[in-house]
Amino acid sequence: ARVFDAISWSQIRSFGLAFLIISLILIFVFGSLKLGIIAILPNSFPMLTVFGLMGWIGYKLDTTTLMTAPIIIGIAVDDTIHFLTHYRLSLKRGESISGAINSTLREVGQAITVTTLILMSLFVCFIPVSNVGVSRFSLLALVAVFSALLADLILLPALLRVFRVRS
Repeated sequence: ARVFDAISWSQIRSFGLAFLIISLILIFVFGSLKLGIIAILPNSFPMLTVFGLMGWIGYKLDTTTLMTAPIIIGIAVDDTIHFLTHYRLSLKRGESISGAINSTLREVGQAITVTTLILMSLFVCFIPVSNVGVSRFSLLALVAVFSALLADLILLPALLRVFRVRS
């Protein structure tokens, strides 16, 4: 039990450190504290969704369920970077905030949606397996990937519009 607790806390600390480092990198890459913080919010949404779901359905933290956190942040950050890069390029071409969001949703939104659907179909295949850890991991990863898609296609554009991000 102590070894399991040590592994769990180690994974939680490692994930926290990774999230902090990724947040700092996003701020640095986009060259804007405002845009960096806005980029962090949609990447937090899938984690909150998954860990909230785990508590609601009674899943305990273990090595397999904790493994969803790095996958969540990796996929969410990748999609967010694609979205924000295209958004900034659209703004540089002289588009308004609404125009930049619309063109980004048309261009990048389609790619993000297709890759998410492919990932979701993969995780669906592993939900019915007899190994409980793999099954739970697959279910949580499925929820994580879908909530990351929603965050990038709904929450991120809303934040950009509300805070009038032009950088």
